Amino acid sequence: MVQAWESVKQAEEAVRQGRTIMVFTIFTIIFLPLSFMSSVFGMNNVEFGDNTTQTLLGQFTLMCKRPPHVPPTFLTLT
Repeated sequence: MVQAWESVKQAEEAVRQGRTIMVFTIFTIIFLPLSFMSSVFGMNNVEFGDNTTQTLLGQFTLMCKRPPHVPPTFLTLT
């Protein structure tokens, strides 16, 4: 009898934790792209070139370019 009660109690806790993780996932899905885009548009791109503003494609190129000291195998592992 005690085992069944503990089992029900653990099941209720698992449901509560699942709902908490679902809320966290929804907030992450909403706010992670927003924070990424705000960081892209908030870049001070005048410091990277000849004091001219860059296009959005130029900013993405700077962000995604592989530094020369990082081997390509390291990037595939991340």
